[in-house]
Amino acid sequence: MEQLINDGVEGVYGDGGDNIFLIDNVSDLEGIKAIVGNGGTDTLKLTGEGQVLDLSNLQGKLSSVEVIDLTGTGSNTLKLSLADVLEQGGKDLFVNDGKTQMMIKGADGDVVELSDLLPDGSDVGDWAEQAGTVTVEGVAYNVFYHSGLNAELLVQTGVTTHLENH
Repeated sequence: MEQLINDGVEGVYGDGGDNIFLIDNVSDLEGIKAIVGNGGTDTLKLTGEGQVLDLSNLQGKLSSVEVIDLTGTGSNTLKLSLADVLEQGGKDLFVNDGKTQMMIKGADGDVVELSDLLPDGSDVGDWAEQAGTVTVEGVAYNVFYHSGLNAELLVQTGVTTHLENH
């Protein structure tokens, strides 16, 4: 089921299947109280361009959304942390390796800024890129794993990823 999130919408709730929540402008998320995927593998999809989606602004509002799609009509940016991956991801969602995983879809020009959980050396590990790619449903992804916790972020090839290890 697809649902459009626009200005004035207070909450959107999935139906237990694979839901897609569409956002043209991230400023429409300022007043939102809940985006809940419920069951299935749910996607938050940017449909516009020049958008910066910072998941820290959705803490406590975003639940059970395992995929972020940056594709839109142009370049978009996603900012997320280890906490976001651990909170939104699920074990063995895309690759059967015992890790909590989240997926980012996108295209050339899209950017992911992935940060640690804690600041300046107090974290239990760092993000690193795994050698090679994995293929999920015919699409290639780079895999970024956290050395201290069992977490992985799958990022579609072509998307630029910046690791911000503290």
